[in-house]
Amino acid sequence: MHRSIAVAALVALGVAGAASAQTWTEPKSGAAFAVTKDDMTLLGGGLRVKKMVFTFKAYAIGFYVSKAALAGPLAAHKPASPEFYKELQTGDFNKAVVLRFMRNLSQSRIQEAMRESLAGAEPKVLDQFISYFPELQEGQECVLRWAPGGTLETVMAGQAKPPIPDRAFTERLFGLYVGPTPIQADIKAGIVARLGEVSGAAPAAVREATGKVKSVQPNGFTITDASGKELVFVADRTTQIVARGASHKMDRLEADGKPPTIGAFVAAQQTVSVSYVDDAGKLTVREVRVR
Repeated sequence: MHRSIAVAALVALGVAGAASAQTWTEPKSGAAFAVTKDDMTLLGGGLRVKKMVFTFKAYAIGFYVSKAALAGPLAAHKPASPEFYKELQTGDFNKAVVLRFMRNLSQSRIQEAMRESLAGAEPKVLDQFISYFPELQEGQECVLRWAPGGTLETVMAGQAKPPIPDRAFTERLFGLYVGPTPIQADIKAGIVARLGEVSGAAPAAVREATGKVKSVQPNGFTITDASGKELVFVADRTTQIVARGASHKMDRLEADGKPPTIGAFVAAQQTVSVSYVDDAGKLTVREVRVR
């Protein structure tokens, strides 16, 4: 009987140890965040404090980015440089901010604070986002996720809200934490606290392929290479296009203010040479040369 209890205790201890090894504790709040979330890795975090009659801890922050971004667009910049932070704010890859509330906050108080922080945003979009915040209890979380194209996906205290397809607003929101003028400088610094640890893996090798374009999708294209194999490529903001005697980058806006699509440069039946990285089967284009 005693032996069974001892074994059970050891098993429980082992499980607890494994769980703790997979979390990271934000030092100022003591809040523990999982080091992985969905397809993303925890980059770091911080603590938002508010000063009113007294200073209080509002919420702890965990900032997540996709592993593909760490090996791709983020790896192209010096760690924690202005260019790195800009890519972290505006780069079109999966990332999320998790806000864990450190105390009970009324709906009016949290909405007022968010409206103040996001002053200058497009009013209709701001009103929609602000309306998502409920009364929040200590320990509850709000998840703000960048989806492809800059669409904002939110989950408030476990309840998913309608997506907001407004890239400019999503960039402004992420800019609160990693932009040129963050709401707190120490938060911006803390958000890259695990950068050295998570960027230790070697970036994906750049590969080459040549073939004829079979079809073009809004965010990429498919080619058939010389061996007859079909390769499906994804373009992002770092993709460079060499076509029509000039070089174009996908992060440059068109005259109407919208980002270009790959179809503006690549068409079916064209022969192209592609430099790309293969991240667990996702082929992301670094450069495509139209012949």
